[in-house]
Amino acid sequence: MSIIKFDDKSIRYITLFENVTNTQVKDCIEREDTIYFIVSPDQVLLAIGKNGSKIRRLRGLFHKNIKVIEYSEKIETFIRNIFHEFSIKNIKIIAL
Repeated sequence: MSIIKFDDKSIRYITLFENVTNTQVKDCIEREDTIYFIVSPDQVLLAIGKNGSKIRRLRGLFHKNIKVIEYSEKIETFIRNIFHEFSIKNIKIIAL
């Protein structure tokens, strides 16, 4: 199991996201102009808000694109959640 460490900036992002969306964030990753938030299972719709209202608000607050990913303990499901925009036919996990 890996350890997740948050810096001050990530903690601020997570706190604001959780306050706006009333969800629980598992992790937050910032890459260029996008912040990815991994939320607890079954909280994606709550995080997005009606017609995307909460995401629009967060975009304005962060001045960045916002992506929400649903966490799953099942690695195959989590990978599908991450790449939901793509048509994935199958996933093969190879342990090294």
